[in-house]
Amino acid sequence: PVTTNFDPTTIEGQVEAAIIAEDAAYARCISQLPECDVDSVVILGEGDYAVGIRDLLEQLNSQDLAAENTESIQTVVREVELFTNGSEAEAIVCTVDSSRIFQPSTGAVAENADGSYVSRQRRVVLIKVREVWLISGNVLLDEAVGEENDLCATT
Repeated sequence: PVTTNFDPTTIEGQVEAAIIAEDAAYARCISQLPECDVDSVVILGEGDYAVGIRDLLEQLNSQDLAAENTESIQTVVREVELFTNGSEAEAIVCTVDSSRIFQPSTGAVAENADGSYVSRQRRVVLIKVREVWLISGNVLLDEAVGEENDLCATT
């Protein structure tokens, strides 16, 4: 299930929808390793961010990896701040993930994707291009391992 916090008819809601769509495309892509459709994720990005995500996903594809439990990836947009007359935005995003990326032939697990419960807070930067919100930056603010340390828990 997807949790939304903003009215989808507002600019903030459009920003939230873009972030959730990009995270869902990423989860879907890694679930299809080693045949991840990289373009399905990259199309939602802009500039250096798009180049970086392309490089990462192409590298995962080339390593002949597989993934499981990708449905565990959940994203919640906590805050949205608009800039430049509503054409740029920053959002504070919380994501939980207990997916596992591994080498099927050996069982070796990819770094930072061993199936442990991980919560991450990030700052996501977006830009509006031809009426479409695109991710242009993604900065990790904090990360914690274990449900007991969940940064995304609502209290």
